[in-house]
Amino acid sequence: MFKSRFPRELLNEVKWKGFKLEDCTVQYIHRGAPGDVMAISGKEITDIGRMYITLRDGGCIPYHRIVTITYKGHAVFIKNR
Repeated sequence: MFKSRFPRELLNEVKWKGFKLEDCTVQYIHRGAPGDVMAISGKEITDIGRMYITLRDGGCIPYHRIVTITYKGHAVFIKNR
């Protein structure tokens, strides 16, 4: 479905190739959360920057913390640990 292998490129591919960013879910490392992982909807993303994504609430998620990206329930990125 998607050609990109890295979170930033994958999110840009979703955004610019006619797919809906709101159909994405991003799971990322968040220490202190249950299992140290949190998830956000693509609706929360306001900017896909060079080093991190910016969220509506003003928060930022660095790309190295992203562990999984799903699109319509299908995993399109899984970080190799």
